[in-house]
Amino acid sequence: MTFGVDGSRPHIVFNLVDDWNWDSWPGHGASESSQEAARAMLPNIDSLFASGGLQLERHYTTRMCAPSRRALLAGRTVAQVGVHNIDCPGPPLRIELLPAVLRRGGYRTHLIGKWCARTHKGHSPGTLALLTRRCALRRHAGYYSASLLPSRRGFDSVFGFYRGGVMHEQHCALRKQRCRTHGGANLYDFSATDAAGVERHVGRRGEHATSLYAARASELIAQHAASAASAASPLFLLIAWSAPHLPYQAQPGEVAAAVAARGAAWFSSCSWLSEMYGGGHGLPCEQQELEGNSDDARGIYVARKHSDAMCVGVDTALATLRDALEAAGLWATTLMIFASDNGGKLENHQTNFPLQGGKFSNLEGGIRTVAALGGGFLPAALRGRTSHAVVHITDW
Repeated sequence: MTFGVDGSRPHIVFNLVDDWNWDSWPGHGASESSQEAARAMLPNIDSLFASGGLQLERHYTTRMCAPSRRALLAGRTVAQVGVHNIDCPGPPLRIELLPAVLRRGGYRTHLIGKWCARTHKGHSPGTLALLTRRCALRRHAGYYSASLLPSRRGFDSVFGFYRGGVMHEQHCALRKQRCRTHGGANLYDFSATDAAGVERHVGRRGEHATSLYAARASELIAQHAASAASAASPLFLLIAWSAPHLPYQAQPGEVAAAVAARGAAWFSSCSWLSEMYGGGHGLPCEQQELEGNSDDARGIYVARKHSDAMCVGVDTALATLRDALEAAGLWATTLMIFASDNGGKLENHQTNFPLQGGKFSNLEGGIRTVAALGGGFLPAALRGRTSHAVVHITDW
């Protein structure tokens, strides 16, 4: 298993973000000023990927989270990995997943963040029990049995959650009542077990997921560099960030950074809509409440502000990863990848201009996503360039 022209194998840090909208990316936007504001808002993404890396302008996925993630891991289309039925998402166990292939090639493999396997919220307990038996018998990936967990599919360690989405600070189901009663029980550490050998729950309530994931990644990078086997065993780190997926729980400093880059008036007057529609769009900017949002995020303009602010959080976390790789002496031999699982969700007041549609749509706004390559391993001749070659998430 070789990658470089000299037969070298790079460390790989794959950043898979959740519902990242097309026009919250450096150089994208409905106007030149919005494009430059996005660069100012996301300086690390700009230097690592947009301006300093290789942009993939025609990177395609599926229209929603679970199928895209399974297609990435299996290297197969959704028709081959059994995710049309959302009750049993994921590739069958007979398919060797990407981390297992890399581990067989000598890599140390780690997953941080979202696994995204779930059951339909409308099922009764009896139906759910039947589906659980069926999914286990069909041997689809998910969390119906121990053999289907990510720690059994090729990852040496896993730190994250099963579901399609959780509260970013409470780490539990999106329903607030369940969040209060379960107390963060959806965040797992698969590298640590209790006395019975069961993966333990991790509390960490009140710590933001983006910061937690960056800290865990930094720990793994340092541990890998200190390992005697690190030279012979490259690192594969898949960080499945939960941002900027709902709920919009941005940290105060991230909101301030987004406002400083975009301008308060850009958000409060819904300027991105005026840029898109050429003037009076006739849409309310302050009165509409966003379902599932954090308590203080009301109205279209506040929803967009918090969505952009969560992108700022990922931007800051990427700087943390770069610093950790440089401190560990791994930066020069690391390939960094950035991609979204689908486009932004229009119902949540994200926009993908000039692409039409969004998440859950088969139009380009739903399936054409931001993506880029970066890192010290990327050849200098490819930096600062844009590729318009068609790439699908199964190609990784």
